[in-house]
Amino acid sequence: PSLVSQITMFRIAHYDTAPPSVAPSLDTSHHDPKIANANQYTVRFMIRLPPDDCSRSAAALSHFACLKALQAKDPSLTIYTNSGQALTTFPHHTIPPFRYQILDKDEAIRRQPAALVVHRIYSRQPFHLLRKSISSTLYVKKTRMHQHLWTEDEARIVNLGFLLGTDPHSTPRNYVEQNTLNSIMAMTNTPLHKIPKFHCGFIRPCYIDKTGTKTKTASYDIQCKPEDAQTLLSLLARTYDHHEFCFHKIRHHSPTKYSQAITQQNNFLRNSRVIPIAGLFPDSMSDFKAEILKLHGSPTLVPHPNPLFKGRWNIMTTNKHFKSVTQAVNALIPRFTPITPGDTPLCLAFKNTPWFLNPKYTQRNRITHKPAPTKTSPSPSFDSTDFPPLISNHESTGSNSSDLFSQQSTQHMHQEPQHQRLCH
Repeated sequence: PSLVSQITMFRIAHYDTAPPSVAPSLDTSHHDPKIANANQYTVRFMIRLPPDDCSRSAAALSHFACLKALQAKDPSLTIYTNSGQALTTFPHHTIPPFRYQILDKDEAIRRQPAALVVHRIYSRQPFHLLRKSISSTLYVKKTRMHQHLWTEDEARIVNLGFLLGTDPHSTPRNYVEQNTLNSIMAMTNTPLHKIPKFHCGFIRPCYIDKTGTKTKTASYDIQCKPEDAQTLLSLLARTYDHHEFCFHKIRHHSPTKYSQAITQQNNFLRNSRVIPIAGLFPDSMSDFKAEILKLHGSPTLVPHPNPLFKGRWNIMTTNKHFKSVTQAVNALIPRFTPITPGDTPLCLAFKNTPWFLNPKYTQRNRITHKPAPTKTSPSPSFDSTDFPPLISNHESTGSNSSDLFSQQSTQHMHQEPQHQRLCH
């Protein structure tokens, strides 16, 4: 081996003999002014180690490979070590002071041991794009990269279970945490100071059956410190039933119930619809929320997931009541005018207006046309504007595809032939 590789292996071997807590506690109050406009992320790396080499040097090599890949994809990325040192390059002769915690098989609840490291990074790109850009490197190095919701000193976190009946794509995390805390206090009569600290993070629980079929879903996961797990588990068991919360521990002793919970969450997400609105500010919030609760279909008003969008809210409903609730909300909007000058007026924030709110299309349905002649004639030509707009994602129409097809067919059956329109 070359001289550089010999020096590198000597440094790594010396790093393995150092105590685990060699790095001091990080002071997160200091920020570099050069990266003030960047996003701060606390990143958690879980590195799978081979059974014959459960050392911190093996974890450091995989960790460095992932960091180099991140820096290659985003040159403006700034990495902070656990000692508060900004790391912009990766020289071969030095080892940055990261804290690597080795987890054995029983502690990691996996088939092989793992290493855990948590530190900060600054980037102008969203976190999910950063992780997607190095997905191949993470797969080769057997490493998982997640956004850590806790501080760097609180690296070991346990996941208790995931919520059922919650849409993580349209509901902000802080809103779900506050609702969970209020439910625990109401159902268990436990004061706030006796409830352990917890966070709700995005998770994709999955289950693989005996045939190898993988089923996964998306939800919010409740996580806490290991010393608070037993207390919080008992509070959650008294607060939720099996239709509202699924514990991760039943995956091992009752796989059928775990797969049924994943299927239930998938059915909820498939049946969930979102009505986005804009221009709803605190001065008219209480009156508008009272009117929403009176509507049929039990709609729920939740904040927009992005806090930068001021006045944006989401009305959660189902496929069955999407059309009726949207029409009712559209009728309520003229009653609410902005009180503060300069505020955005209340309106629906659909990217594309649903077809049942289009007055042009609604007026065409009311027009009665003469029946088409029975004699053989050329097929009438139709313009693309005769079709209602098809909208995707959560902002799509509330009708099924069969209903939409029947409406299009009825409209075309009553359409007047082209040669008869020319005669008129």
